[in-house]
Amino acid sequence: MHLPASFLPYYTGGKEVFVAHLAEELQNMGHHCMVVIHHDDRIPSEIKEYSYRNIRVKVLPSVSVSHEQYWKNEATFDDSFEKTLIEFAPDVVHFHDQSGGASLSHLRIVKRLGYKTLLTYHSPGQSCPQRALLNRSKNLCDGRLDIQRCSECLYVCRGLPLIAAQLLSRAHFSFDNIETNALKRFFMLPKLVHNFIDSFHETYLLHEGIQVHAHWVKDVLKLNKVDKNKIYYAELTIPDNEIENKTGISFSGKLKLVFIGRCTYIKGVHILIEAIKKLPRNFPVEVHFLGPYWGDTAYGRKMLKKIRGDIRFRAPILLAPNEVVSYMRRMDAVVVPSLWPETGPFVVLEAFRAGVPVIGSRAAGIAQRVQHMENGLLFEWGNASELADCIQFFYEKKSKGESFTISKLPSIKQMTRQILEIYQQL
Repeated sequence: MHLPASFLPYYTGGKEVFVAHLAEELQNMGHHCMVVIHHDDRIPSEIKEYSYRNIRVKVLPSVSVSHEQYWKNEATFDDSFEKTLIEFAPDVVHFHDQSGGASLSHLRIVKRLGYKTLLTYHSPGQSCPQRALLNRSKNLCDGRLDIQRCSECLYVCRGLPLIAAQLLSRAHFSFDNIETNALKRFFMLPKLVHNFIDSFHETYLLHEGIQVHAHWVKDVLKLNKVDKNKIYYAELTIPDNEIENKTGISFSGKLKLVFIGRCTYIKGVHILIEAIKKLPRNFPVEVHFLGPYWGDTAYGRKMLKKIRGDIRFRAPILLAPNEVVSYMRRMDAVVVPSLWPETGPFVVLEAFRAGVPVIGSRAAGIAQRVQHMENGLLFEWGNASELADCIQFFYEKKSKGESFTISKLPSIKQMTRQILEIYQQL
């Protein structure tokens, strides 16, 4: 049984795609999978069960999460989840989240009924109260959970000066009826962070196994006293048959770069824009943006303003998932300037499947997969000037007819076999 909290086709993030690939391949190997999610406003109310690529998806009544439960990673729901568990009787319940429809409350029920569990660490929010592992939104954090330090970080992220954040992070307020009072919740932030940390430790104690995609995650978990014998690594990949290798596309003389993903601060869109603006105005480059959140967030609107009137930037567009790869294959490089530590990301794997090199941040999952000067280029985390230098170097290399060597990725069958071995060990 897979608990991803959300699933395709209603949500299309990396976590959902991973679960679909894994469950489909497990079924190809003769194993029986069920995905369980709860209703929300994206799923039509009449849908109780559906099939996605021959994967059975059970849709249970919605969960509710209070402000206090949010920090405890708990949820309130009816008895349909427990009944589904007993009916399906899984050998392993594979959690892909720690909130909503895959919460600590779900985990407690699963353990009470005696089923084995595995948790996949998909994103930094699973171990970070600030949800991005960015200390004060400015620097990569080592991930060590500490009530005072994490509270201070959150206060700074919410606009407080550092001195005020330091003072409030040491305070001990406790109020009743915090659900309807945002000011009370603000002053209670250290207490809520304490709840988050307690929830983290209970979650990672209850699970028999923790599966990770990136080596840096092991360090974060061990730093927070997670038993190292519980941690399993499985190489993240994508199916071979979804993307054809890039062949026969010659360099046009103008460098075509593409950013694929959400227009959010953590994805580093501003780093790429700033890097391009550091290049000479007549530098032959064309930057494409594929992804959401450009017009409906303050950050997105700010980025639109930065590129307005500059012919080097193409207007952002949205494409269907099955169109992104063919678009990518027309590009010279994919730029991945992420600020938060990626566990993948999928876009790097898609680029490599398509035969397109990557220019990415020298950090976390990106640096694990991009070998500088081999299958792409790496620049210092958050450094727009160094990214500009990389783009210039990349152009010179392309102009000379030089290329990068992109190694073959593991197959989806190899990844699935690794995870199946983890199930069998549990």
